[in-house]
Amino acid sequence: MMKSLSSETLRKEIPILEVAARLGLPVARNKTRCLFPERHKNGDRTPSLSFHLPSNTFRCFVCPDVHGSVIDLVMLAKRTDFKGALEYFKTEDFSLSRNGSKAVGRVTVDVYKKNDSQERLTRTNIYGRLFELCDPVDNEGYRYLKSRRLFKKVVEASRIRMVGDYQRISEDLRADFSLTDLRQAGLFNEKGHFRFYKHRLLIPYLKGKEIHFFQARAMDKETVPKELNPAGPIPFPYALYSLKEGGLVYLCEGAIDTLTVIQAGFSAIGIPGVMNFKKEWLPLFKGRKVFSVLDNDEAGRSGNERLKKWFSEAQIPFSIISIPEGKDINDVFNR
Repeated sequence: MMKSLSSETLRKEIPILEVAARLGLPVARNKTRCLFPERHKNGDRTPSLSFHLPSNTFRCFVCPDVHGSVIDLVMLAKRTDFKGALEYFKTEDFSLSRNGSKAVGRVTVDVYKKNDSQERLTRTNIYGRLFELCDPVDNEGYRYLKSRRLFKKVVEASRIRMVGDYQRISEDLRADFSLTDLRQAGLFNEKGHFRFYKHRLLIPYLKGKEIHFFQARAMDKETVPKELNPAGPIPFPYALYSLKEGGLVYLCEGAIDTLTVIQAGFSAIGIPGVMNFKKEWLPLFKGRKVFSVLDNDEAGRSGNERLKKWFSEAQIPFSIISIPEGKDINDVFNR
């Protein structure tokens, strides 16, 4: 039987543990490993993601951006956007056991009206406006970047910006766009608050002059995780502009490592977390030799093995450069 549900009803009535099981997440005592284990010490060996059954929600107690409803769980687990999550629910059979109903079969959700091209345009416009509202890198930002041995020339070329007046940015974005679009673009949380309060350093993913994605970074040592991304799909790797015709390219983990290698005069591409590399990106590396300089930790080593297999299948030369245990390429350059 087909049943039409609003997204709000879907959030409340589809049991979150059933969704977790369907996504292949091993749950024990209402807990599972974080969807971003690379952010955790020891790969989140002791599960940090907890399910709260009365509210039908989940939360990671380490990553402030990993939380929400069944829709958010699908978005994060599938690395998709709001529309993609709704499409997932339309192709799976779920029950409405939270309200005592029997299985209802596949659900239809018709609350999202934009097509893919409209959605991409909206995101690009929102991100572009955000960066217009942000400030150039200030003294605090330069102190942090200099501590990572990144200097003015590469900072300006990569168009890094800072969240300055948090309240003004939040109000101006709310005035220019609907809260629904701002949430779907990953800038505002479910309570309607601008998410990038502690992660003030914004590093854009550029294609020409347009900003299609960004990575935000906290500059203090206390904030965990250090990096925060908007929700939704990652359209392409970081720093495509550094690719040269043929030759060598270094594959890095995160924007800071990528900029470190670019500043040294090499072509480098970054992935925001080793689990986020997509097979459809492989053609970008055709005709090039790829050297991986991912972090030497559990997540980095596991990611290297998976990437080595994928690049081999695509017949793209792929080599792994050994990084000291527990270090990243920025640490190596700074030594």
